[in-house]
Amino acid sequence: MKSIEVLAVAHKDLLGEITPAIAAAGITTLHLATGIDSALHKSTTIQPGLALIDTSFSADTVGQVLHVLSQASSRCPIMLLGTPHTAADAARYYGRYLRTTQLRAVPAPIDAHYLGLQIIQILEPGLYGRRQIAGMLECGDLRLDMDASVAMLEDRTAYLTAAEMNLLGMLMRQSGNLVSREQLRAGSLAGDAAPKDRSLDTHMSNLRRKLGLPSGRHAGKPQIRSFRGRGYALVGYCMAMLGMLPTLASAIE
Repeated sequence: MKSIEVLAVAHKDLLGEITPAIAAAGITTLHLATGIDSALHKSTTIQPGLALIDTSFSADTVGQVLHVLSQASSRCPIMLLGTPHTAADAARYYGRYLRTTQLRAVPAPIDAHYLGLQIIQILEPGLYGRRQIAGMLECGDLRLDMDASVAMLEDRTAYLTAAEMNLLGMLMRQSGNLVSREQLRAGSLAGDAAPKDRSLDTHMSNLRRKLGLPSGRHAGKPQIRSFRGRGYALVGYCMAMLGMLPTLASAIE
C-alpha cells in the first residue's frame, strides 16, 4: 500500500471500531478529529488522500467538513460512515456542500472488514487487476470463459452451470465490492428466488467447492466472502491483511 494520509472525523466510540480496519488496510498516517473545530483545522492544514466522516454528526457539521475538503486542491475521495443514504442519495443530500469529488457511502451498522475492503479498493484499485476481453473475465489468477461457462484458477478447471457463471461474473465485475443478495438474485437467478430462499447460498457454496476456494481467510487465495444478511464479495489477494482483525470473525460467515 502506498504511503497516504487519511483524515477520520468521527465520535470516539466509532473511531475505536474503525481504527483497526484502517490500520489493516495499510494506512500508516492517520489524523483523528472528534469535533468540528479539530476537523476543520485538520481539513485545511493537511492534504489527505482519503477522508472518513461519521454521519452521526449533525448535517451542518458534516456539510462544513465536506465543503472544506471539496474546496481543497487534492479533492480527496470521501467515505461517509454510517449513512442511511446510498452514495448517489448522499451526493444529492449534501450537494450544496460539494464540488466534484469521489463520494462513497458505508451503511450502518459498519462492518470493519467491508470498510477495510473499500479503503483498499479506493487507494489501490490496481490490486484487483480485473479486466474483460473477448468473452473472458480476469481477476488476478481467476479467469472466467463466459462462452464456454468454464472458470479457471491455477491448475483447476471448473465447469459451471448458467446460474454459477452469472453469479461469478457479477462478483468478478465488481471485485472488491459488496454485491447485495437482491442484486445477485435479480441478475443471476432471474429474480425467481424468494428473500428467504437459500438457493443463492447453495450456488455460492458450489462455486467455492468447484474452484477450491477457502471458506475462511487464506493468504494468497481469492475468496468469495459472505457478509451476513447483506451479500457477497469477491476479495483478492490483498485482502489477506484483513486477517489482522480476528475479533470481527463473527461478522463473517
